[in-house]
Amino acid sequence: DLSKVNEMDCAGIQLLVAAKREAEVRNKILHFTAYSSVALDVLEQCNLFGFLEASVPVALKIREMP
Repeated sequence: DLSKVNEMDCAGIQLLVAAKREAEVRNKILHFTAYSSVALDVLEQCNLFGFLEASVPVALKIREMP
């Protein structure tokens, strides 16, 4: 649950990537949920939507709707 994220630096990004890779190594599925606007912005800037979660762009589109 990333809903309470109000800032994210490279250490936070590294943690998310490492957790996702570890889950893949263990043949597990890791889902990140409830993205805050800050988390969405950082993931978009780093082009990590495809790697972390395929449904993130949908969340971004919903956030941008008027």
